[in-house]
Amino acid sequence: MNLQTLIKYILASALCLVTALAIGAANAAQLRNSSTVTASVVTLGDIFADLGEAGETVVMRAPAPGKSLVLSTTKLVTVARTEGISWTPQFGDEKLRIQRLSSVIGRDDIQLALEESFILDGWGDEYEIELASHISPIHVALDKSAGVQVISLDTDSRRTRFSAMVAAPAGDPAAPQLRVTGRIYQTELLPVVTRRIDSGEIIGPRDVAWRRVRVGQIQSGTVERPEEIVGMNARRPLRAESTVRRADLSLPILIRKGSSVKMVYRNGGLLLVAIGRAVENGAAGQEMRIMNLKSKTIVIAKATGPDTVTVSQNGLIGIN
Repeated sequence: MNLQTLIKYILASALCLVTALAIGAANAAQLRNSSTVTASVVTLGDIFADLGEAGETVVMRAPAPGKSLVLSTTKLVTVARTEGISWTPQFGDEKLRIQRLSSVIGRDDIQLALEESFILDGWGDEYEIELASHISPIHVALDKSAGVQVISLDTDSRRTRFSAMVAAPAGDPAAPQLRVTGRIYQTELLPVVTRRIDSGEIIGPRDVAWRRVRVGQIQSGTVERPEEIVGMNARRPLRAESTVRRADLSLPILIRKGSSVKMVYRNGGLLLVAIGRAVENGAAGQEMRIMNLKSKTIVIAKATGPDTVTVSQNGLIGIN
């Protein structure tokens, strides 16, 4: 073989080698950057991309719902070799995290299930329950019902505390169980203000609604009827969703101090009218002091309109 033929042979062999390497690289499997699964098993397709039908092959159990597992480089190489997948680590140490999706059953779901159980046990709507501060969430497989089952429910002799065993998903014998505790509160239906009321503001019909309030939080003098609140002035700021005490309310000011008023005195067929000035604020129907501008005498009168007061026989006595 002469030199020219040898050179052609070497170039042809090199070309074949490069082509083979390129084809091999093109056919090599690609490791996914991350993976999420919903089923109880992990397939080849969850680990490597673009495998076609081979991707349906089950290779291991999935982590528990809501949990994850990390496949090390060694584990990935073992899986690839076992299943005949062309893959080698490109960067030395490669890992894959597989996360299993889940439905999360939290505090609100458990609270609702317990409330329904209390009702079935004969507790009326005048009671409410409150779970202990910390409740661990329960992760349930996506293909399972997310319902909560109350296995047992016990209350203390004073009917102020409870403990219960719950499980999720409901109806699954293998479902994890969780012990929860909490308090029981007796409530009373009372009117509350539905928004913040500023001091001096008149409370309207839309500002009041019925709410259940824990008996232990009801203060002395709390108003029990909405009609005792509507139309009244707030003596101090009132928080939204709070009950109202009688001491928090005052009649709205009908006549303000310093304003001119018409003083009316009636006795049988006798009608006397004079002009006066309010010495103090006066609410509707409230007795107040009025100065007669002509005589400078102070009389006691009741506010009956925005600029009118009614003087009684006793109110004609002057006050110096």
